Amino acid sequence: DTMQEDASADTADMRFSVPKADAYIRCDMYVIPMGRDVVYYMNTSPDKAEAGFEDFVASVSSGNTSGSSADKFTDLQNHWAKDAVAAVVDRGLFAGTGDTTFSPESSMTRAMFVTVVGRLSGVDTSQYTSSDFADVRMGTWYGAYVAWAAKNNIVNGVGSGLFAPDQAVTQQELAVMLMRYASFAKIELPQTSANTLLNASQTASWAAEAVGTLAGAGMISDSDGGSFTPNRPATRAQVAAVLARFMKLAD
Repeated sequence: DTMQEDASADTADMRFSVPKADAYIRCDMYVIPMGRDVVYYMNTSPDKAEAGFEDFVASVSSGNTSGSSADKFTDLQNHWAKDAVAAVVDRGLFAGTGDTTFSPESSMTRAMFVTVVGRLSGVDTSQYTSSDFADVRMGTWYGAYVAWAAKNNIVNGVGSGLFAPDQAVTQQELAVMLMRYASFAKIELPQTSANTLLNASQTASWAAEAVGTLAGAGMISDSDGGSFTPNRPATRAQVAAVLARFMKLAD
């Protein structure tokens, strides 16, 4: 069956029954512009159902999984970020943009980035009900995450009371937001790498400290799909790679 929400609404309430024990329902959800998300609901007892992604179904029903969760993405075959993508997809931070596509070279918007960082932090979105930005509506898929990030000084606006959620996040903005997130999450960034970025001199003064700190910690480098270029939009693959490294530090 197909259930479709009115496009003018911000949220959907779809109710259904999961079949007998050990059965599951697959839900394909399309959220623009985040892409496609596939969630499974499985009966784990007579009166309880749990939700998760495809690997969840395999682990509950058979007790094991095989291969990489990135194998299904045809545009990641032999891609430098494939392992990182598998890590962030397994963690529920990212979803594909289609059944078999991840779109690794597409840029990340500011709203998308804040959302994946919020997921990494396990934000309780119900606690955030108002926004300080005129262009961020609560109830959108990113609204609560932006409110959380702003409250915790992870992001600032772009001026004039705006956040610019659909604007691509640049690589130097990525560095600044991630250093602020590390401070918020109390993640140490040990300076153990002699990582010199080819285009470091192009970094804006307000981002120079963050870029230097993340490079010294090995979080960003010139090998992430090309040289670090401060003003160039960060791609989904680059963000996945950096967040996968953050996950290792935090775990």
